[in-house]
Amino acid sequence: MADLIQAPIPGQSLTGTPKNVPWEKPSELNEVKEVINHYVEKLADQDTMDDIAILFELGADLKTVTEGLWLTGSMSGLHTVETVSYTHLTLPTKRIV
Repeated sequence: MADLIQAPIPGQSLTGTPKNVPWEKPSELNEVKEVINHYVEKLADQDTMDDIAILFELGADLKTVTEGLWLTGSMSGLHTVETVSYTHLTLPTKRIV
């Protein structure tokens, strides 16, 4: 069980300095095309592919790994959740040559 004494109190995040965390600042990638290109390049990296292969060997499924990548990108201020949601509509129609 989590240590309740160390847990944040309700509303504590509202008392901090505004724009102190990456997801409260403007994102780096604002267009769907930029987000798709970023992840295509990232997944083309051999080290990234090796890490993802390990996740699959441990039993992770594609949806969970994909959502983890996108959630990490959103939390780090790389893109917004909304921009990523549009990639679901665009990605199946993108041709990768």
